Amino acid sequence: MTDDRKNNCSICLEKLEREDAPVLTMGHYGYPRLICAECEALIETALRSRDTEAAEAAIARLGETVGNNSADDHAVLEAMENIFAEATARIDSIKSGTYDFSRDEVEEEVLEDIPEELLETEEDKKATEAEEAANVKFNKVMDIVTAAVFAAAAVIFVIYFIMR
Repeated sequence: MTDDRKNNCSICLEKLEREDAPVLTMGHYGYPRLICAECEALIETALRSRDTEAAEAAIARLGETVGNNSADDHAVLEAMENIFAEATARIDSIKSGTYDFSRDEVEEEVLEDIPEELLETEEDKKATEAEEAANVKFNKVMDIVTAAVFAAAAVIFVIYFIMR
């Protein structure tokens, strides 16, 4: 995850206005995926609204936003797929009249702080940066090699047809 995305909502990519933003999920190497107040409200609507149309609209809006902005973040996609599955099942149960609204009254455990074992250490950050730098260098070298191979093939092709 790039540094510029760490301070943005992991769903809509808007700049986070508060430092204690809610955590959607934890990503690779312990990067927390934070969300803004608007996306948090949409998730809450999708998961808790008694109005099925409002919940469906929230799911649709979140789905479109994730698809447009965060489709490359597998941790966010997985978390949102779980939320969509739960919200859709809840909506179906409400529509069929089998949903027990007393389940909504149960307080969920909220993760206030990221456990120490999930926090990214300085060594992890350095290893990630080194890996990213190595990947950039490797890609540049492979681009040059590919260009050289295509250039050599073009020269051989031209020489072959001239000598014929």
